[in-house]
Amino acid sequence: MIAIDYCLVLCKKEDDESLTAITGCNLGTYIDPQTNKTVDEGLSFIHNQASEQTYVILVGSTSGSSTTDEFRLKFSIDAAGSFDRNEPNDNPFTATSIRMTTVTPASGSASGSLNAVTDQDWYSVTIPDYGVFKLSAGNYKVEPYYVTTGNKMVLAPKAGGNYILADGTYYIKVSAMEGEDFVYGDYTLSIADQSKYSTMYTAFDFGDWKSTYRPQPDPIPVGQYEAYFKFNIDTYEMVYAYISLYGDYGEQALEVLSSSGETLDVAYTEATGGVITSPIWGNRLIVDADGTQGNTIYLHVIRGNPLDSSAYMVPGINSRLQSNYGTFSFTGTANNSGNSLSTSIYCDLTNNSRVPQTAIVDSISTSGGLSPSVAGVTQYLNPGGRGWVESRTSGTRGSFELGPEYGINVRQRWEFMYAQTAFASTKMTNIKMTIYWHADIKENNYELWTTGPIS
Repeated sequence: MIAIDYCLVLCKKEDDESLTAITGCNLGTYIDPQTNKTVDEGLSFIHNQASEQTYVILVGSTSGSSTTDEFRLKFSIDAAGSFDRNEPNDNPFTATSIRMTTVTPASGSASGSLNAVTDQDWYSVTIPDYGVFKLSAGNYKVEPYYVTTGNKMVLAPKAGGNYILADGTYYIKVSAMEGEDFVYGDYTLSIADQSKYSTMYTAFDFGDWKSTYRPQPDPIPVGQYEAYFKFNIDTYEMVYAYISLYGDYGEQALEVLSSSGETLDVAYTEATGGVITSPIWGNRLIVDADGTQGNTIYLHVIRGNPLDSSAYMVPGINSRLQSNYGTFSFTGTANNSGNSLSTSIYCDLTNNSRVPQTAIVDSISTSGGLSPSVAGVTQYLNPGGRGWVESRTSGTRGSFELGPEYGINVRQRWEFMYAQTAFASTKMTNIKMTIYWHADIKENNYELWTTGPIS
């Protein structure tokens, strides 16, 4: 069955009974699945002559025909001068142009009035970029359409109370609410992008990521497919950012960007190994960032399906570093013949599975028993053969300047010796080393280890 494609023409009836076409409307028939109907043909004309004139309204068909399908023609004649300054604008061909702002979020407006129940005002607007737009015109109905082949008008998709508009030209129809008594009135048509943080320039700023009082962003409206966030990080900090995945989460992505927009890390739900699963917090997309990549980090969240309301787009940020400590014993006895360096002994933590592979020294101290007791004792440590480090304290307890800035791994072979200025022969036994460290929980599938002393 071929749909009838109606057209509407307004003609002036001449004195010789002939007709002269003045204006018309020829929209293509398109049964929109959202409304289950096509956009009505409509037109208007201003008779600005002092004398009377006869006009003829023609309803025709540019394609298709039927002897049973009916149409309904509605028309009205306004009181003189009651129309608004935008008339005639009763179809997309005569639409009034609206200019959108160039700043983000984009917006635009126009003023008009509906003078009769059959009145409908059309406006054309160019949307600069994809967005989720709220359209309003007081108590009147507002619908945005885009054009396909054959002047067919398609209603833009709706998400909640907003319309999803990509970049391009749209035609906005303002008309009376169906099923309600018509009331003449002025209106202001408002078009405003409701998108949140949709560019790097408008990214939501968490500030210091570890602050307890960091600000929280507004929810991202359904229909928006991407959003940007940023946070500050210190040079030696390491964090991970995540979005939680719920239900049939479909295509989603999370990206880490530098301040110049360079991709530093990315995770996709569709990629092998992209989804991190935990029995504690379920499914997540996780990306890594650290302060060596810059002190301002951007996060880019992407919905594969912008209408998926289960896609929670606000990312969380957690530290990848967990602290713990352990006390370890050196094997053997360090002997000193007097006024010299002692023999060296070892504590090999290379294969100690209780210490994370990524554990880095935060601070370190040593202790031991010296026999006989003498003064002028200084302890030394050699981590992994990288050189001897002298204790900052003297005696049987050592404290070493081996902080996180040196990046010394805990799991390696440690060597110990001591020096003394006394001439007596001594020995040091029961030598222990206490190490406080931090480790990257990425090693543990982003879950915390059990804390407590390790030996």
